[in-house]
Amino acid sequence: MKGATIVCWDAQFLVRAVQILRDLGFSVVGDEQFLQLRDGGQLFTMYPDGESLKYLTEDLDPMEHPDLFRDDALDFQVECRWEDLFCRIVRCLAEGADWKLIVIDGDCAVWDARSLDPERITL
Repeated sequence: MKGATIVCWDAQFLVRAVQILRDLGFSVVGDEQFLQLRDGGQLFTMYPDGESLKYLTEDLDPMEHPDLFRDDALDFQVECRWEDLFCRIVRCLAEGADWKLIVIDGDCAVWDARSLDPERITL
């Protein structure tokens, strides 16, 4: 499965994400354990990970990405096969909330969620 990791600092992120996406008109199921969105025949699934962040940040510079090394950083795994859907949904979440979201893609590139590019991101 293709995917990426989303990092945020809000313990209620999934619950709030479900509401933001519903408010935008998306058909979403989810709670504090997972979120799934279907857009036509495409799926976007997100769930808490809790393990990936420590491995994904091993080769990153804490001075360059200090937020990723904070004790309150939470990581969420996203499974999605479509870069355009992934970028559209994550940008909606970043723009619809008052929190910062960071994405670590399949090549361990670090993205501000508001600046995702479906032509350049690797899932």
